[in-house]
Amino acid sequence: MKYKIFIFTLLTGLGLASFGITFADAATQPALSVFTSSNRINTEQMVSLTALASSHLGAAVSSIIIDFGGNKQICENAYYCDINVGPFDKKGNVKYTVEAKMKSANGKESRTVKKGVIVVVAPSAVLKEKIRTPITLSVFTSTNKIDTQQTVDLTALASVQVGEPVSSITIDVGGVKQTCENLYFCQLTAGPFEKKGNVKYTVEAKMTLVTAKNGKVTSKEVRSIKKGVITVVAAKKVATPVTEKPATSYVGGSQPSAGASVVSGANYKGPFPAPEGMVLTGTTGEDKFQNPTGNGTYRFKIQTSWKKNIACLDETRTVVGSKGKTWEEGYWKGGDLGKTAKSAIIVVYDETPKGDKAGTALYDEGYKAGYAAGFADVAPPYVYGCHDDEGFDISKYDKDGWVKQSMDKLPGLSALYLPVEGAVLSNLDSVLGSSGVVFSFDDINSPINKTALNVGKPKLNISRVDFIEGQLDSAEAALSAAEFAQAFYNQQKKVIENKYKGSCAVADPAITDEAYGGNNFANLAFITVCLDSSGGENKWALSKYSFMKMPGDKMLMVSIGGIDDVKAKGADTTDSAKIPSKDFIAQLYSKIQVK
Repeated sequence: MKYKIFIFTLLTGLGLASFGITFADAATQPALSVFTSSNRINTEQMVSLTALASSHLGAAVSSIIIDFGGNKQICENAYYCDINVGPFDKKGNVKYTVEAKMKSANGKESRTVKKGVIVVVAPSAVLKEKIRTPITLSVFTSTNKIDTQQTVDLTALASVQVGEPVSSITIDVGGVKQTCENLYFCQLTAGPFEKKGNVKYTVEAKMTLVTAKNGKVTSKEVRSIKKGVITVVAAKKVATPVTEKPATSYVGGSQPSAGASVVSGANYKGPFPAPEGMVLTGTTGEDKFQNPTGNGTYRFKIQTSWKKNIACLDETRTVVGSKGKTWEEGYWKGGDLGKTAKSAIIVVYDETPKGDKAGTALYDEGYKAGYAAGFADVAPPYVYGCHDDEGFDISKYDKDGWVKQSMDKLPGLSALYLPVEGAVLSNLDSVLGSSGVVFSFDDINSPINKTALNVGKPKLNISRVDFIEGQLDSAEAALSAAEFAQAFYNQQKKVIENKYKGSCAVADPAITDEAYGGNNFANLAFITVCLDSSGGENKWALSKYSFMKMPGDKMLMVSIGGIDDVKAKGADTTDSAKIPSKDFIAQLYSKIQVK
């Protein structure tokens, strides 16, 4: 595979483009999806068509063209385009065509076309959907029995059967009220209640139905109401095992239902796995750390053991609030189907348990909890973080406490070390192409300076680091790393200034050869200055790349990301406080080991 330079754009929050390289030709056709609000309407109705399109690299296409029965809509440099058409005077078939176009770096245009038909009939021929009630309302309580020292959580989920939120959900528990507007979800915590007895609750979901017939528009408010009772008893001391109320809401899967035994780690003396129906909480063991012995700029303690949740000693406990294997099987099944129901074209909340174990009490209870979590998009479901201390391998850490990474996509490297506290392999697309590897630094930019060993050290000013390894062709192999960096810059400058002509300019590059331990890199840095359309200060985006030649005519390329604006306020110079840490980059590059 040849190491061909190819430019593409990646959208940023500033509207500037970051650019990279890939090793694949860019002639792939754009992806195109087309949706219509209906495929059958009458001569009094309208229909909407929506098109979604992107390049194979996730960028916007150059144009989306919609032709719907002679009605046209064109959207340029877009991911999205839509059109509303109708009513149509005549019955019959109305054809539509949607075309997405894009250009590759070499100017070659590719396109994807999709066609379809909707049927127009007389008004009397349209089958009207039978809807018993226009609102779907489900209500959950964390328990139906509390004492005078406890609280109760009530959660309501409501939607119109066509998948839209209701105009309001009002919860009233014993006079304590909560109203949520234009939402699918509403929650209220009530109590403690001073007196024993029954506390009534009412949940009401409202919406306004608007209809149009023969040119006349009418509106009607409809509502769905559900009522229930919470029983309040006198508080009393509970003998071991200790009954506790986890802090997280029931929709997350953490609040056990009435009658569950909740046992803390300090009090549970029973067998593992624990009996089904019992909720285990608390931790066991301790956290242990080992100090690094290196003298690098950035160092981290090595955690050699972790506190364990008591549930981690039980193979049936993975979800917070789990009541055993059967409960969890229902929870995961319900969660999957709840998410599926929420994303359907017509959204209907149906928590009726499904699966081979439906009808089993613990399975059904877990299913309903999981379905509510999935439907409310409480993601990911709360899961215990269980660690296996027996598998701890100190050999993966270097003297600075950096951890060795698994790098399947970089076969030319024997080792790559990154900070153990935070730098993780990301699921983001690499700015360097489909073979690129991305490590996210968003979680360590602040904590790294609060870690005891790194207090007062320079801020990283880095949000991500991308790596890619490529095979050079004969012409590229003849170039030094610095010459390759210059050629890369020339291509970047040309594309940026053509794409943003009149609004952005690329400054001259800084190309330096530097050694980091036994690794020799050619570092490329340049600034793109773009005008602020609102009349504010110009934006200075810093692009920073490094190139290292490796045996076998291979090249390693590294992109340092997250430096969108480095301009000093009120001055035409860079702000040193915004520049990526040279100390960190030097430490990172020195830890790369080439085969």
